[in-house]
Amino acid sequence: MSRYSQNRQRQARKATVGFDELDGKIIGLLRENGRRTMAELSNTIGISPTATRSRVNKLIKGEILQVVAITNPEKLGLPVDVFVTVQTDPAKTKSVVEALGKLEEIRYVAILSGRYDVVFSSALESDEALFRLLTEKVGQIPGVARVETFRILKTTKRTYDRVWPVPSD
Repeated sequence: MSRYSQNRQRQARKATVGFDELDGKIIGLLRENGRRTMAELSNTIGISPTATRSRVNKLIKGEILQVVAITNPEKLGLPVDVFVTVQTDPAKTKSVVEALGKLEEIRYVAILSGRYDVVFSSALESDEALFRLLTEKVGQIPGVARVETFRILKTTKRTYDRVWPVPSD
């Protein structure tokens, strides 16, 4: 990608979300420890607690940032970790995605391009629970044509601390 293209992408991202270097610092600090107080954040980045809270709220409202607890499903008694791909009737993909999103067992749903139309992930307590999810819930959704399940045998990396580039002028 040319330097010109990279610059245009940065400018577009900055214009779209109003994301700047201070926002990047806030995100980095919360990524290290999501339980930091506004006072700790403001002291570290050098702006007032009120301005810090305003920036954090803007990032949350803009769906750039979520401050959540990340759990390890296996340690919570949910050792059956799966990704499931779904082929749908093209006219019903949207309704399939909406129905999948309402199932409490499903933690992630996305629309794909390619051979499959949808992917979702789930962590369950047993193979029997997976069987019930696929046959009694997913398989009953109108528009689901086929599913293929990928069982995760061993997770070797689970992180949510990717460093995102901060737009620069």
